Amino acid sequence: MIHAQPQQSPVQTLVKPQAVILTRNEFTLLKPSGEIITGNAQDLPRHLDKLPLLCCFRPHYRNINISPDIPILDVLELFAFARPAQFCVPSVHGLSKTLNLQEPIDAEESAMALVESMETLLYDLKRDPYKKNADPLLIAQVMGQRGTGWAWTPYICDVLGEPFDPKAIPVTKAAMRIWKHLPEWSESAPPKKPLQS
Repeated sequence: MIHAQPQQSPVQTLVKPQAVILTRNEFTLLKPSGEIITGNAQDLPRHLDKLPLLCCFRPHYRNINISPDIPILDVLELFAFARPAQFCVPSVHGLSKTLNLQEPIDAEESAMALVESMETLLYDLKRDPYKKNADPLLIAQVMGQRGTGWAWTPYICDVLGEPFDPKAIPVTKAAMRIWKHLPEWSESAPPKKPLQS
């Protein structure tokens, strides 16, 4: 389901992340202030603030020495959460195309597209028509593992109007009972009808 683009960022109370794009051996970093920094990929860590880092396809960044104090937000993880079972080419271009956003033509536009994709997906969660069947707030709280788990949890909680409390113990069983809303189905094929002579 595609919703209209948000007029303002759905992230209101949390720190907006810095967005990074790696192309070959270079990086393009978009700061929340709008400043754009480019350089050699191995120099990226010294340009990072202690803000969350928004990227696309986290394994692509495994050879960059990013501090463990910087939460990494992979927009593809948010896509899988907000739009389960929907296909997307795992790239900024693929994500932009799937979300009906303008496809970027260079690294700077790709960094901006990351932020726009994040905002669109969070906006979609806010208006999710299926949340009564599988509440994204409860599921995200469980995935947050009391502050040690999924980095997207505070953002999802924020956009859904409930600040994430890492000290709270989520009700795991209630959050993960998404299957109870599915219709009954049989594990085997229906019996064959007898042949008519």
